[in-house]
Amino acid sequence: ELWPKPYRLRSFASPTMRISDDLRRCVVFLGHESGDDGSDFKAAGTAFFVAYKGHRYLVTAQHVAAGLGDDPFLMRLNREDGGADNVHCDPIEHEMRWYSNTADPSVDLSVLPVHIAFKANGYDGQLLREEYFDPEALKRWGIGIGDVCYTVGLFRLMQGGKRNLPVVHTGYIALMPGDERIPVRDWLGPKGTTNRRHVEGYLVQTQNLQGLSGSPVFVR
Repeated sequence: ELWPKPYRLRSFASPTMRISDDLRRCVVFLGHESGDDGSDFKAAGTAFFVAYKGHRYLVTAQHVAAGLGDDPFLMRLNREDGGADNVHCDPIEHEMRWYSNTADPSVDLSVLPVHIAFKANGYDGQLLREEYFDPEALKRWGIGIGDVCYTVGLFRLMQGGKRNLPVVHTGYIALMPGDERIPVRDWLGPKGTTNRRHVEGYLVQTQNLQGLSGSPVFVR
């Protein structure tokens, strides 16, 4: 035998990892009213909540925020007692503003300051804490190429009739940020454009489905 019995190859296989359910609770869907009477919700993209330096933010992709623009939109929040509430957001009336990185137009990211108390309003929400965004954690945990990662967000064909149903897609880190930027489709260009933007980021091999835009990606 190539491997003595105590050291068979199968003994080195890592168990399948499964993310915490709390990481699905940080995700919400953004969209608009639909149906003849406007009572239905049609999701347009994914967003997630972050707590950072004592403030709360809603984070999504810049092209999702740009698609919403200054028009009113809905943020659907799951309730602890079941169902969900469609929170009406009017950027002009409520003096809300999406912030993007204007210094580097290749950053497809927008944040919106929010003031939502989950527990007080009965919402089943969760804030991602600051330590999730600590760049030193990459070194501390030895995160690199080949690590399994999880994308949590909207599955457009099953967005939930009564509440958000975030799905989890697994994938792998295929390339870490380095000297060369990654060419991607120009997300703010006209539909069908062949133009490319070059971004500094992580190349992740996973399912790229419509509706996942704005989703957080977790490692381990």
